[in-house]
Amino acid sequence: MPDMGKAGKFLRVLNTFLLINFSWIFFRANTLSNAFYVVKNMFVGLAQTSYLLTDKREYIILILLFFALEYFQRKQEYLPSLKPQKTMAGYFANVLVYSLFIWSIFVFGEFGNKEFIYFQF
Repeated sequence: MPDMGKAGKFLRVLNTFLLINFSWIFFRANTLSNAFYVVKNMFVGLAQTSYLLTDKREYIILILLFFALEYFQRKQEYLPSLKPQKTMAGYFANVLVYSLFIWSIFVFGEFGNKEFIYFQF
């Protein structure tokens, strides 16, 4: 397979992501006919759902933060905070990013006496 650079890598990652998500339809469906029903009606009524993006600004910001974290740390080893940082700027950047994510959990999280999501399946 020829090397297509960053765009090719992005397309391969996107392709894998889409195929895995598509396969979850069949994994979670009770029957095969239910799965095909979901696939068949997946995009029906999509034009009427544009309101979903207008009142979910916080979630869109959070998703963009996660993409930014993935982008900036894609070439680092896992658990970089466990290794000593070479510069103070790198150390403070790690602390800042991790603090922002912990803060976002507290700000955007829904806490309370709720049933655990996996018990609902």
